[in-house]
Amino acid sequence: MVPVIVGSYLPASVCDKTDHELFDLILNNILTGNASLDDSTKTLLFDSMMAHCTNEDHYAMVLTWFEKSKVINGAGAPLEHIELTLKNKHALVKRIWSSKSIALGKKEEVLAELNKLDKGDWFDETSKFCEAAHPENKAKMWAFYFNQEKGSEVEKWGLHTFQHSFRGWYQGGHAEFIQPFEDEFFSKIGQVIKTKGRSVAESYYHGLQPMIKTDALSIKKFEDVLAKVQTEDKDNTFFINELKDSITILNTRQKGQTLSQDYIDQNKK
Repeated sequence: MVPVIVGSYLPASVCDKTDHELFDLILNNILTGNASLDDSTKTLLFDSMMAHCTNEDHYAMVLTWFEKSKVINGAGAPLEHIELTLKNKHALVKRIWSSKSIALGKKEEVLAELNKLDKGDWFDETSKFCEAAHPENKAKMWAFYFNQEKGSEVEKWGLHTFQHSFRGWYQGGHAEFIQPFEDEFFSKIGQVIKTKGRSVAESYYHGLQPMIKTDALSIKKFEDVLAKVQTEDKDNTFFINELKDSITILNTRQKGQTLSQDYIDQNKK
């Protein structure tokens, strides 16, 4: 819940700072503290901490955790009571591959180490996420997703493969890499909806729609497409409803972010 609130309703100007602080709070105060935590609570806290792992300082930190196979707090002390399960190691690898500064060679080395621990479908899903998460792969993956050639590799992908790849490709912290494709989304998604199965088309739409910015121009792009579809393809209720939902979400986020920014500004005075 907290990551959703941070990502959706806090202004972009404070979002990164808040993620950083919440990661540090969980690691250095809650998990490092003397409180007796049961296994389920530890799992919830670790998952929440990783949801706030969105900056290069923490990506470098989790790389060390993976290499040493232990969680280490900001003071350099290992947290022996926190076990790095296989599930946790998958989460670490995904964060490592999302980094802009960790070298590709190091990322490949880490992924290969994970593969020694897991050779099943779980690893395949994580590898698809990682390939799309690497910042320099955004253009390559975009072209792959929208390749319309008969017999292309993308035609062999199933729903879950798309979902894991899209989660890697579309990350708020990668705005600078994915925003150049915003206009192409609007020009290409209609054809996907016409030619792909319903579930896959829905995954394309939700996985790739540009929802980072909430300014009037960004919302108008959705509104313009909606008006066009309602005029030229009024029976395409799936596409129409998806566009309406996106517009509603962006307007709600815009209002929430504006109220949050007003509150922040008032408390600076």
